[in-house]
Amino acid sequence: MIEDYEDITNMTNAQAAEVLENMRIRIMGGRCNGKTKLVLSYEVAIQKAIQKLKDGWIACVERLPGEQEPFSVLCCDSRGEMLIAHPFEDDASNTGYSAESDECYMYDCVAWRLLPEPYKEA
Repeated sequence: MIEDYEDITNMTNAQAAEVLENMRIRIMGGRCNGKTKLVLSYEVAIQKAIQKLKDGWIACVERLPGEQEPFSVLCCDSRGEMLIAHPFEDDASNTGYSAESDECYMYDCVAWRLLPEPYKEA
């Protein structure tokens, strides 16, 4: 619930998605039949917003990959450049995080996400 967050300006994407999901449930109010076009449009808009917030990117300030996740992930720096690497805390970086692979080093890592599944022919 939105009331659970003291400073909503610093809400993470995951927290915002949770708030939107709760709002979607409230708007629907358990109604299954006779939904108005307005209610349906709210539901669709909120679902799209939730999906956008859950697009897979995780800010380094929210958390770094844990032990249960792969060592190498897709990292993104403050300019939008990407590298398959492992992000870590780095006091020398402007963002406080960097990423490193066998061949490359990325300063100012801001976010990471799991790698997509490899392509498979249908």
